[in-house]
Amino acid sequence: MFIAADKIGNQLLELIQGNEDELIANESHRPFTGSLVIIKSPKGFMLLKNKYRQTWEIAGGAIDQGETARECAVRECFEESGYEIKMSDLRFVGLLKCFLTSGYVAKGIDYSALYCADIQNIKEFHENEEMSDLCWYNLGEPIEDVNEIDIKLLEYYL
Repeated sequence: MFIAADKIGNQLLELIQGNEDELIANESHRPFTGSLVIIKSPKGFMLLKNKYRQTWEIAGGAIDQGETARECAVRECFEESGYEIKMSDLRFVGLLKCFLTSGYVAKGIDYSALYCADIQNIKEFHENEEMSDLCWYNLGEPIEDVNEIDIKLLEYYL
């Protein structure tokens, strides 16, 4: 059973909530490879158009060696969107337990941290190496070429 799935077979199996440090340190939550961040503004939720997958998705990616999950969320948000979020402004939502196909980091069970943050000031988006566009999305609006798992994750915004 899964909560949500995307078009290439990735599945969101569970959102594990609790103490951030304890969940991340728990050896049963391995491999632990990434961080995602839900960004909300007065205009809606931030979605970014991934150049490679050609889908709208939330900011996030793989944790670099020596980097914490929070640091990864801040870095990925900035690299992909141009928005600078302070680590102290991130709210921990939980750990995502997913089944990933070979299309992402590795095939099989994988864990990632999910955070959320708010921004007030909207600025112009500049295309970058990974993302071609940015939009502000509100739940329930029609949208094409979206990662279905990421849309489901928006429901967990705190």
